[in-house]
Amino acid sequence: QKLSSNPQIATELASLMNELLKRNSAEDKELVSQQSFVVRTLGWLDQDEVIVPPISEAMDAKYDILVRTDAIKAVAMIGGRRAQFKQPFENEALVDRVVEISSDSDVLVRQVAAYTLGLMSGPQARQRLKVMVEDADHNTRINAALALARQKQVDGLAVLLEAATSSE
Repeated sequence: QKLSSNPQIATELASLMNELLKRNSAEDKELVSQQSFVVRTLGWLDQDEVIVPPISEAMDAKYDILVRTDAIKAVAMIGGRRAQFKQPFENEALVDRVVEISSDSDVLVRQVAAYTLGLMSGPQARQRLKVMVEDADHNTRINAALALARQKQVDGLAVLLEAATSSE
């Protein structure tokens, strides 16, 4: 059995992540480092029913920005694997969660969320990306436009053309 699909490993790591999140303290850099590592590791696993709840929780604004963005990147890793094997990424609760955090005040959260939404299926992800191509942040607009292109949508073409011709 592949480690990535081993339910016992997924359960133990999800449990560890839940415990680390309960001890939340942005001032404790060692704890933040551990949270970050474990949430990224969860992204390598293929046991959605076990790993999605702690990943989703780690995206919450009460956690350190490193943990939050690594949680979103973990979702992107799951979506990337699904795309690689031509499997749709249709976890509605997770799509809802990434859509929700994609309007966060932190620019890095929006940038990573835009990239991640491009790996998710469904009209809700696409609709949010169409809004994000108008974001105030240049990199968020670019990530949203690239994400739309990945989904064979042309709504971000103007942003990509502007980026290609800009001297920024």
